[in-house]
Amino acid sequence: LDDISTVYSHLSKSIEQGEILVNDVVKLDEQQISLIQNAFLETAAEEGRLKPVFDALDGLYNYEVLRCVRASIAV
Repeated sequence: LDDISTVYSHLSKSIEQGEILVNDVVKLDEQQISLIQNAFLETAAEEGRLKPVFDALDGLYNYEVLRCVRASIAV
């Protein structure tokens, strides 16, 4: 499990730096990505924390996916 977390951590950094696209990492359509991005923007007061977004989306997406989509917002 830690290995997966580490891999997604590196992937999210690469997304944030514009080296790869979020679509290259997560297998979601544009509508799902937008839904997650909007959830982050709506919980902006939480300073980019994953848990409020995870809860707002009823746990539909795992933390690794959320981390990568959050990174795409900065791009």
